[in-house]
Amino acid sequence: MSTPTFVVGTGRCGSTMLSNMLREHPSILSISEFFSFAGIFSTPISQLFPPDLIEAKAFWKIVAGAKPAPRSNLLLKYDLPLPEMLYPAQSPQSRFSFETGVPAILNTTLPHLTDRYHQLFDEIHEYVINLPAATIDQHYKNLFSWLQKRFNKKLWIERSGGILKIMEHIVAIFPDARFIHIVRKLTPR
Repeated sequence: MSTPTFVVGTGRCGSTMLSNMLREHPSILSISEFFSFAGIFSTPISQLFPPDLIEAKAFWKIVAGAKPAPRSNLLLKYDLPLPEMLYPAQSPQSRFSFETGVPAILNTTLPHLTDRYHQLFDEIHEYVINLPAATIDQHYKNLFSWLQKRFNKKLWIERSGGILKIMEHIVAIFPDARFIHIVRKLTPR
């Protein structure tokens, strides 16, 4: 099993560009914005890292978002998505819209991996809801390992902007992980 790797940083530090470059590597699964959209944009931090065993359906609510995420949904409503938001919510061909709410993992993570994101969403749903009850760390590890195998990659790297406030939780559930912290250097004019 490969060592988990996380790329973290503040907004506008270049981590999206790095994630896009990693996506092109044949051995790396670049999981983009999972903890941003499935996490802090959609789910309160206390529910993102529950201390007890949780059932598969509860984990699916974290992955998909228990309800439309207010922040990202507002941006979609006014057709102002962040550049990282790859799901075409305004397209008539899309399954989800700002009216229905875009599931958290579909905002960025799945469209970053494949153009068949609806099919992958359904595959993940089928996988996740059949998992046994487990701790949250085991659920996250299972999902990321499943994605790594699904795409036949040697390792995965999760990259999320703006997750520094949940780093203590990430470190606690992935104590053997490597962390790359990107900082944007501001130059005076």
